Amino acid sequence: MFIMGNSAGGLHLGTFLLDQRFLDVRKGLLGGEAALVWKGAVEVGVPFHFGAAGKERNGMLRNYYGDEEEVREKAPLGLLNVLGKEGKSREEAHVPRVLVLESEFDPEEITKPTKDFVELWKKAWNDRIELWTMEGHNHISPTGALMTGDKEGEKWGEDVVRWMNNLSS
Repeated sequence: MFIMGNSAGGLHLGTFLLDQRFLDVRKGLLGGEAALVWKGAVEVGVPFHFGAAGKERNGMLRNYYGDEEEVREKAPLGLLNVLGKEGKSREEAHVPRVLVLESEFDPEEITKPTKDFVELWKKAWNDRIELWTMEGHNHISPTGALMTGDKEGEKWGEDVVRWMNNLSS
């Protein structure tokens, strides 16, 4: 099984991947106790933190997460930071392999958090994480390009399938 999240869906997937509240579920999926075996996750255009978000997002973030400190702590970057400080490996945290994708024309509020997340992942876990750029895409175009027959627009999807096949073999 592979799980992919795009934008806000990727934010929720990042929370599932890293929040300790979901540890038992991840253990079951990665430990072979479930009927499915979770091989990997794909994060597409994800705001892993909100330090680069505009002030117009403050009300929504406060409603969703709480105060400013909770926004920092509960976003995927904050959750990863906690795991890194605890010294837990990716395997101990029961996190599968992760592929991160950003679009060539993603806004700064996506690209900055993405780079910060990938850097922290490598630092916290001394573990490989791949970051790919989807050429010619903006924040909303990748999923819409799939199944259109446009080879350039669909290339990222074909590349993800190859990544998945490599993890499955």
